Amino acid sequence: MARSREFLKNLVSSRIDEVIPVGSVVQGQTAIETPIDAIEDELDFSAEFVTRVGNIEQLFPALVSDLKYFHDHNNITKSDGSKVAADTDQLKFIKTDLSAIIPLPEDFLRFVSLKLSSSKKEITELLSSQDPQYRLQQNNPYTSGTRHKPVAALVSFTDYADSSNYKNNSNSAINTNLLQRKYTVDANGNFTTNQTLSGLNNSLSGLATDDVIVLKGQTNPRENGTYLVNASGSPTKLSKNFNTITDSGTIFATGQVNNMAIEFFKANATSDTIEKFAYIPRLLAEEIPDGLVDPLCYHCAGRVLESMQRPQEAQAVYTKANTYLTVYKEGLIGQE
Repeated sequence: MARSREFLKNLVSSRIDEVIPVGSVVQGQTAIETPIDAIEDELDFSAEFVTRVGNIEQLFPALVSDLKYFHDHNNITKSDGSKVAADTDQLKFIKTDLSAIIPLPEDFLRFVSLKLSSSKKEITELLSSQDPQYRLQQNNPYTSGTRHKPVAALVSFTDYADSSNYKNNSNSAINTNLLQRKYTVDANGNFTTNQTLSGLNNSLSGLATDDVIVLKGQTNPRENGTYLVNASGSPTKLSKNFNTITDSGTIFATGQVNNMAIEFFKANATSDTIEKFAYIPRLLAEEIPDGLVDPLCYHCAGRVLESMQRPQEAQAVYTKANTYLTVYKEGLIGQE
């Protein structure tokens, strides 16, 4: 069940109240004068913390496995099941030695699994680029992974050329603009004032099904982002990012470059495609699955107390957050 942001802020406030010594404040107040403002500043940081360290099974409700959400929009599946254009798979580069570079989507936070079409098994763990095993994969056919026993590593990825753009990408090269010009925005789809989401569909003059639009001026800033127009109802959100650039009269929603990639060892041929890629995205606090709401709120309470120079109380709520996280990892839900 989704929790509203206001609900979560009040819940964090109540967690702060749990550890404030009796008599140190007026009854019904927390230790700080305006806790809601301080909580707002820390809430999404704590959401990222529990997403990084929480039990992966608790995060499965937030799992992303649909390649269209970090694709060139020309390859997004349409409402009738067809493609806007030929599906060229997720952006990747298969090198001459058949190792593959797969730039990670802008909202990537935690890896779950990856499988190439020729692989006999999927990968569920990534090596660190500092791991000695990673160096054994490079330039050595005897120690490198194979399609029968693939290996992959999380690597820094910052070497981009800047000669072409994303929508013209092929598997022959990867460059900076490929990752920046992610969506070509419809000429009528750059909205800078508040819009009613339910009205942004095929029935609105100037818009058509499968157009890409950008909302920048929503009264609720969390509605800002890049969307795909549907035949009816509200548009589908493709990205929380709403930055744009204009090039030769065309507007692009630029996305965000996170400078990370997966290096995969190895493909069987340069024609291999990505059969499966699943990951946990960066989540807002209100998007955190129910099973991690308690550690989220206790961790956020600790951050607020720490910022207000209440280290003992902060440690007490951090301990409760870690207890919840440990309990979930060990499968002992409900036990202290």
